[in-house]
Amino acid sequence: MQPPHFARNCSAFAALSVLIWDGLITYPHEYQHIWKTPTGAVKRMYLLTRYFGGISQITNVALMLGPLAPVSIPMRTCAIWFGFQLISFLSLMFTLEMVLSLRLYALYQQNRNIGMLLLFSISTAIILSFVCGVRTVSRIGFDEACVVRKSPREFAYFSVISFLRHVFLWIMTIRKRNVGRLGGSERAPVVQLMLRDGAWIFAVVSALLATVTPYTYLIPVVAQAMFPWPITLLSVLTCRLILNMQRLKMRTPPPSGPQLTTNISFTTTIESLATSKFESDD
Repeated sequence: MQPPHFARNCSAFAALSVLIWDGLITYPHEYQHIWKTPTGAVKRMYLLTRYFGGISQITNVALMLGPLAPVSIPMRTCAIWFGFQLISFLSLMFTLEMVLSLRLYALYQQNRNIGMLLLFSISTAIILSFVCGVRTVSRIGFDEACVVRKSPREFAYFSVISFLRHVFLWIMTIRKRNVGRLGGSERAPVVQLMLRDGAWIFAVVSALLATVTPYTYLIPVVAQAMFPWPITLLSVLTCRLILNMQRLKMRTPPPSGPQLTTNISFTTTIESLATSKFESDD
């Protein structure tokens, strides 16, 4: 097996192993907070992220051991394979951004203008990413082993779009850091959770884009070996984000004071069953 094949296959197996391991250790929470709950948008997004990510990685490994195993591979096969990985990545990225947007919509008390702004931003990002993705697949260059040898500039454009989108979501989250104060300087648990999860998701996504993008142009072989990891990371991030919100919902007691008139519920916000209301000092 040639070095590019070996590095690529090892990376894919490792990424799949991490995804399976994360699924196993979080399954008790998944069973309690996902499988035992009524079918709705939250449940669908979780299952899509968890199991589409796993199916995508398993399919990727199967392709590497089958059609992509020969030394000489048709260019069209390479382009289809790359397109499959790109679609998987974009699907998981936008699912994560949808979850973050819905959390913000709840945090802003389901404000109609904020909802329209979030919808416009994610719709614009999807359209621009689709255009960049199509142009990337049509222009990318491979060698006979399906290793990327020429990365078009559209890939960098996509990274910039994704980064700016997450900067926007993080700034919107920080602006509401004082929402739901529970006496003095203590924040409501849901706001603490959103700030904490928002911070590490922003950090991980930024680090991911900052790492993958330069390597795509400087060391294409290394970038090819790293490609499965974004899919695994996005699947893990989104699933844990949803589980954290669901677990908080289960353990947060009903509010007894005037500070928080209605407990913010991630599920009910998405399903439009209740309105989240806070007292804010903004």
